Amino acid sequence: MDAKNKKKEEEELRAKVSIGCEEDSEEIEGLETRKTSKLLGSMDKFANPINPNSSASGKSRNTMKQQSVNDTILKERTYVTQRYVAKWVYQTGIPFNAIDNDCFLQMVEAIGQFGPSFKPPSQWQLREPLLKEEFETTKETLKKQEQSWKVDGCSIMTDAWTDRKRRSIMNLCVNCKEGTTFLSSKDSSAEAHIGENIFKYVLSAIEEVGSEHVVQVVTDNASNNMAAAKMLKVKMPYIFGARVLLIPLTSCLKVLASYQSSKIHLRKLRVSVSSFIPTTRH
Repeated sequence: MDAKNKKKEEEELRAKVSIGCEEDSEEIEGLETRKTSKLLGSMDKFANPINPNSSASGKSRNTMKQQSVNDTILKERTYVTQRYVAKWVYQTGIPFNAIDNDCFLQMVEAIGQFGPSFKPPSQWQLREPLLKEEFETTKETLKKQEQSWKVDGCSIMTDAWTDRKRRSIMNLCVNCKEGTTFLSSKDSSAEAHIGENIFKYVLSAIEEVGSEHVVQVVTDNASNNMAAAKMLKVKMPYIFGARVLLIPLTSCLKVLASYQSSKIHLRKLRVSVSSFIPTTRH
């Protein structure tokens, strides 16, 4: 399809979209006492305050009636617009929980502020310039977190589960004062779920981050994880293996203080403890 026909097809497709603006505007015009027409805009729900001190006047009654109609129209438009969003989600097979993503909410807000006739990015724009720009932005964000690893220390967090295809997945994340960063994911379906394999995977993550920056490894109480923790204690005794349930902090300090090489970690541990307690309080 050439560019001219594609543009025409896009215009025809846009023309099919309607959330009832024209019909609603006519209804609102009939309620107006002014000669000028009143269009329902994006700020109308904020710009039409009702004055309770003049509620007995005819003008106030008209205002209240208009406010009620406006609220009804806004509710109807919201529902129609949501159906367009739902249709796109269904046809493209997007997981429902994707709408809880902050970026989705920001996208919807940005399109709303732009107004009608917003032109979405092309496939090429998504693959090339926009992707590269977002990649650079993400790298800058990670730099701040990596700097925090060096100054305040960080925690390696493990998580494992079985997905719908019965695959065993294990994730590793790094948590620090600046936030949590996804580090890597591994399909461990083909290997035995033993402590040695978990230990090797966690060890590779520690080496990637820098063992001098890691204060603790957070995991659950599964027996294979506990076996991996024992191996880690032998390999790197200055890194504390924390369980999901809160372990007495005095024990943590005693373990770390018993190793001469762990003195450098004590200052970092003070920062780690302050962020670790709220997340494990439950």
